Amino acid sequence: MYNKSINFLIVIIGSSLVELLRGSVSVGQSTLTCFYSLHTFLLSLLTAIFILMYFPMIHKQGLL
Repeated sequence: MYNKSINFLIVIIGSSLVELLRGSVSVGQSTLTCFYSLHTFLLSLLTAIFILMYFPMIHKQGLL
């Protein structure tokens, strides 16, 4: 089976991207912490963005 890692697929920033996603050189506790922080931040940010888009829309329709 032909298996390439992301390091080789993305030439310029591949190794830096892998280390950023993993949280360190190897997969471990730092990886879990990194993904947890990323998910909580992104989900909160997306929720806030959608709410801020929703309020003007319902205000314009006269529902608020």
